[in-house]
Amino acid sequence: MLEYKKQANSLRVLVIDTGHGISQEHQRLLFSSFSRLGQENSTTEGSGVGLVITKKLIEAMGGRIGYQSKENLGSTFWFELPLVKNN
Repeated sequence: MLEYKKQANSLRVLVIDTGHGISQEHQRLLFSSFSRLGQENSTTEGSGVGLVITKKLIEAMGGRIGYQSKENLGSTFWFELPLVKNN
């Protein structure tokens, strides 16, 4: 599910799933380069840099990124970007 929340000076976008969630052990590796969590059970290819690049881009735009996850309950990933008024 995708949600967004407009706040006074920012926009927060949330991606919510009800999947398996992410273990505490794997959570500390989420924003590390070349970390592919759960790859032993996946046929999806990847290099493990997607979240690292995403984090750098969002921070370069003055934003923040984060997540909440509980095993067996799912995860919510979010990013927040500042809103700028056009003159």
